[in-house]
Amino acid sequence: LKSIKTTYQEGTFAIPAMGMEFKYSRYSKRPNKMKMEMADENSGMQMIQCLNGDMGWYVDPFRGVTEPVEMDEQMYEMMARQSDPDSFLFDREKKGIKVELVGKEERAGMQVNNVKVTYKDGTFFNAFFDVDSGILMGTAMTMEQMGQQVSMETRMADYKEVGGTLVPHTITIMQATMEMSINLTKYTVNEPVDDAIFAMPAAEK
Repeated sequence: LKSIKTTYQEGTFAIPAMGMEFKYSRYSKRPNKMKMEMADENSGMQMIQCLNGDMGWYVDPFRGVTEPVEMDEQMYEMMARQSDPDSFLFDREKKGIKVELVGKEERAGMQVNNVKVTYKDGTFFNAFFDVDSGILMGTAMTMEQMGQQVSMETRMADYKEVGGTLVPHTITIMQATMEMSINLTKYTVNEPVDDAIFAMPAAEK
């Protein structure tokens, strides 16, 4: 894991119920840089979420944010956790993460170990590991959006070896009543990534 300094992935992000599909790409660079882009090639609309090492910024035209805006502390913290290149299990004691085995259960037709993962600020989620292989098959959590509690479940599948690690190439996200999916067609490690791509651009006048 520590030998992987940069990653790049591309594919599609789809929302089937709305008939929408976007071009998806994501760069990451140690220690804490990440840039994710989703673009609608028909309309030209582009959503960006980016961490540049010191702060985070985003563009989200679907929410009326058409110019780069700095993330608030809560959004930045959530994105930083999701972008951890070593995952939540690696060096978890140093990160102040507590893990507890809840027990075995059946989920999406398979036997999994349910593990509760709690961060030092008290927020938590549940991770589900295949009983036979130990591979992470999904997560579930409840988060607050616009003053309401919203459930989100993620499922990982189609694992392939990349750079000596196993990487899911199909990720399904169920948030409230909406289902979304990421399907990767490319995933590379340790290719050069220019720091300039993570810089927050100035708003157009």
